Amino acid sequence: MTYSSKLDDEARAELLCYLVAGQLVARARTSGWMRTDHVVELQSIWANANGAQVSWLDRLRLGARSEMVALNFAELPGFADSDSLAQRMP
Repeated sequence: MTYSSKLDDEARAELLCYLVAGQLVARARTSGWMRTDHVVELQSIWANANGAQVSWLDRLRLGARSEMVALNFAELPGFADSDSLAQRMP
């Protein structure tokens, strides 16, 4: 069984940031975290846009970690509601 990803540490960090942003938007809009199918969809969107190959193990780890990292930001001013998040996005 192969676990190989073509991701370096920088790409993993970028994907994690992308997923955390998605988690924060989901939390601001629905008061809940992203459903698993939405996490998978966001990972696929990011991978396709960046021409990346992401192993299922990396997808699993980063998807789970994204919720834990987002939890650290969720209650901070500017991250709790969708209007504040929209102002932070470029």
